[in-house]
Amino acid sequence: MKTIIVLVVGLLIISNCSNKQQTDIKNALEKINPGSETNKYCYLGLEQFKAGDYKAAVELYTTAFKLDSSNTEAIYMMGLSKGKLNDSRGAISDFTLLIEISPNDAEAYFNRGNHKSRMTDLNGALSDYNTAIKLDPKQSNFYSNLAGVQIELENFKDALASCDKAIELSPNDGEAFYNRGIVRSNLNQLTLACADFRKAVELGVKQAEEGIHETCK
Repeated sequence: MKTIIVLVVGLLIISNCSNKQQTDIKNALEKINPGSETNKYCYLGLEQFKAGDYKAAVELYTTAFKLDSSNTEAIYMMGLSKGKLNDSRGAISDFTLLIEISPNDAEAYFNRGNHKSRMTDLNGALSDYNTAIKLDPKQSNFYSNLAGVQIELENFKDALASCDKAIELSPNDGEAFYNRGIVRSNLNQLTLACADFRKAVELGVKQAEEGIHETCK
């Protein structure tokens, strides 16, 4: 069976800032009070991130970071925004900086792992996901993404355990069921694989339909 991998990293939906939003940013920046620049830039950056203008968000968070290089919010959101722009190398750099400042930030390791995976640095991603799990063992998506990398590395026994844990923490995690279906297919547990693929489809993972087609008779 052809191996199909799903990593839970989100869809990259990029839209441009409207002319009115651009004017609002310019006006707001002109009204920034001395001493509160960092917070204002972070606030404006968040507004642009929510609006889907990730390029503007990067610029605003970068300015906030230049004003205060210890601002972990600015660094984190710089990394997220660059990720939305498919700049994985830049995102990795930002999350690495955040980890240097805040070494117990599980989300920073998780997000850096996502981008290492995108750049096919699978061993690097594996290390980051495992560290994220040690720091915060209750996040189901940490295990689900770890399983995706373990599948890529053909470490199916560990991938099965990761999928089981993701499903234990989040029983409606369709991606975890999908990944577990892939693992069980590779382990020749076809009846169980079919059950997982069907559950994944039920939970909205359309890619699992291909697994049903290829595995279930």
